[in-house]
Amino acid sequence: MSKLPEQVLPSQRELQADYEVSLISSIFTRDLPTSGERSGKSAAPNAEKNKEIKAEQALNIYQNNFLENGIRALAITFPTVENLISPESFRVLAKHYLLHYEKSAFDWAEYGASMPEFIDEQDALADSPFLSECAELDWLIHRIQREADADFVAESFAKLEITELSALRFTPAPGLCIMPSWFPVVDLYQLVHDPYLQSKEAVLAREDLLKNINKSINNALNSAINSEPPRSLVVWRAEYKAQFEYVSDAEASVINHILSEEPVSQVIEAVVKHDLDLSEWLSEAIQKKRIFAVE
Repeated sequence: MSKLPEQVLPSQRELQADYEVSLISSIFTRDLPTSGERSGKSAAPNAEKNKEIKAEQALNIYQNNFLENGIRALAITFPTVENLISPESFRVLAKHYLLHYEKSAFDWAEYGASMPEFIDEQDALADSPFLSECAELDWLIHRIQREADADFVAESFAKLEITELSALRFTPAPGLCIMPSWFPVVDLYQLVHDPYLQSKEAVLAREDLLKNINKSINNALNSAINSEPPRSLVVWRAEYKAQFEYVSDAEASVINHILSEEPVSQVIEAVVKHDLDLSEWLSEAIQKKRIFAVE
């Protein structure tokens, strides 16, 4: 796939080499105790040694299978990160993550919540500061896709005209949340996942997008230096597919009022306070299915 300019995103070969040098030494370094160490004896009978060797081999097979399953699961959960740093480098990252974070749930789909913070801690990825935000978006999309289905009840909005607003509350879309974002994660996601941008016909479009990404990343770095606030990215699931887009700080504030389960009357007060057009805001929220009902 296309890569960002070198000053922003190192080549896959460089990133892989640097990352593997810094991390590979820590992979599989937890040596199993010898049979003598476990038994407290300097030597054991041949039969006992054979049993212990077989047990060690079985344990090694289990450990390798566990890690391979974990790597595959993390690659499914974090496809944007995997594509940006290359599958080979992602394997190293995933192995290191698996050795640092225990799997507490049976389902692999529940594993990986700390990946954004873990990426931030990796010196080998310091030249790609946007990766942790990409991981955060990947995780949010992954979680939202697994949210329980909810019914969109269009007729319920008629209650806004006949019921005391202080007695009503908006039902948010599954997984509705606000993600702060300094880097152009939407463009980076598009760069990786848009089928058209992977085609030969999209060479010029891909180059233009890369230029915009490079410029946006540099602006983000300057904003961080100047302590400027991040942008707000709203993420939610309309129907059966996760959606995300940037919204203004005012819109993000209103969404947070909804997420706090405040009465409709207070949500409307927030809309007015931020000088948003109430009719336009409500129409957009319903049309885009950020709110599913009024109860």
